[in-house]
Amino acid sequence: MVDTQPHGRRQFLKATGAAAVASAIPFSGTASAGDGIIDSAFDLATSALQQSLVVFDTNDDVDQLGALDLVNGYHKFEVLPIGYTELSVNQLKTLADWDSVQYIQKNVELDYYNEDTREVTNVSEVQSSGYTGDSVHTAVIDSGVDGNHPDLDSSLVANWRWAGNPLGEPTLWVPAGDLDTDDNGHGTHCSGTVAGDGTESDGQQRGMAPDADLTVYSAGLALLIVKPVAAFDHLLARQKAGETDISIVSNSYGSSNGEDFNPDDALNVATWEAWKEGLLPVFAAGNSGPDTNTLNQYAKAPNVLGVAATRDDKTVTDFSSRGRKASTARATGSARLRSIIWSSTATGVSIRSTRNLSTGNRCARKRHR
Repeated sequence: MVDTQPHGRRQFLKATGAAAVASAIPFSGTASAGDGIIDSAFDLATSALQQSLVVFDTNDDVDQLGALDLVNGYHKFEVLPIGYTELSVNQLKTLADWDSVQYIQKNVELDYYNEDTREVTNVSEVQSSGYTGDSVHTAVIDSGVDGNHPDLDSSLVANWRWAGNPLGEPTLWVPAGDLDTDDNGHGTHCSGTVAGDGTESDGQQRGMAPDADLTVYSAGLALLIVKPVAAFDHLLARQKAGETDISIVSNSYGSSNGEDFNPDDALNVATWEAWKEGLLPVFAAGNSGPDTNTLNQYAKAPNVLGVAATRDDKTVTDFSSRGRKASTARATGSARLRSIIWSSTATGVSIRSTRNLSTGNRCARKRHR
């Protein structure tokens, strides 16, 4: 796919209002000498090395990390302008002074956030009109997938499993074929909601797009932020090489930490690069409602489709995360930012979908969004 965007990430966000917000208030997740370069999650008093994602201006700039005396070296992603390494506090402060460094983020862990569903969403009517996901390729970044599930036999074209240490083994993703790579069932459930064909239920629990192709990135139980960043990098590299034709990336995980949108967050940079390639990243709003300011921080990006959860009557569920109160809008652009964020809702209570064999019944209900 060709990047048709004539300007960069920061200029786009400025045009839509996000940069105006960022310039008016410091990024709340940062702690440096006032310039917002160092993530506040870092312990600046420890003598231990800390796992870090360093966001640069360009992918070529990542090799500047070679100028530091890094105990365990660094990993340079193929496409993204991001390097992964382990840094001392002094190295964090050194990097914060480099003009090419946009942000230094700690490698923290994120949270993993159909019978009546088909009737409520009118999906049967839509599918009978010929809209079944044919010629659409969706990637699901999640805990994993039961690669041998009958409902996914016709749709699953790639099952990539996280291989381990970015600083020790350059191969981060290995093909897992029809193995069950799902340790908790979350990813299998999400995959079936997207593209399950209903084989195990005589079609009653078909997914929303049963004729779509499906690629799954199996990140395992502990979803450290380096994993989805690496998944985006891997799929973008394959996309640029003509090895895949993904158009949608589904992400049912995140962090509802109340922080302001940070365009230099490593995962926000990854979704931006995906959008530039013509892909649509989709993120769950989160399950931390009903209070305001609980929205998944990765569903806030203006280049992402954020999806909340609703009941059968189309009202938003109590558990679905919310954004800011209307009274908190700033003249600097936050109101405009909220107005241009793509958003949607989907039924999110008692969803029946595919379940991996190791957990029992291959169709199960789950509160999910």
